Amino acid sequence: MTKKKIFIVEDDLMLLETIQDILRDHGYDCQGCYHPEDALRLMEAYHPDLVILDYMLPEWNGGELCSAIRSIDRFEYIPIIITSAYAKILLSLSEYGCDAVLEKPFGIPELMGLIASLLSSRRTNSDLLPKIKSVIKSALPEILTGPTSASSA
Repeated sequence: MTKKKIFIVEDDLMLLETIQDILRDHGYDCQGCYHPEDALRLMEAYHPDLVILDYMLPEWNGGELCSAIRSIDRFEYIPIIITSAYAKILLSLSEYGCDAVLEKPFGIPELMGLIASLLSSRRTNSDLLPKIKSVIKSALPEILTGPTSASSA
């Protein structure tokens, strides 16, 4: 049986490495992304079975990234978890099309239970209106090729 692949976008390098270690210890293959602007390109190459996104990311938030992921046909139904330390934000995150919101700090059993649950069920609706989805898709070529100026180091 092949290992399920989990892609993580987290700008806190220590937390990213910790989550990766935990997931590997639990039998998952995982890839982390420290720079959110690289996430879509890396996901295209990695083909994950589940994605974990931090909400508070530089440049754009995890909800916006979730919407961008949902607009890619091959990732329309992939389970997406958004993590956030801000309880007030949590109430509106489902509007982005994520499957679950995990409030930080979270425990390992909580994370693992959520991942197992999402990987065992099949999503049938991306919750994005077709018009919104087409707007996001039209912006994807620029997102996937990156900005024309050298804004990140």
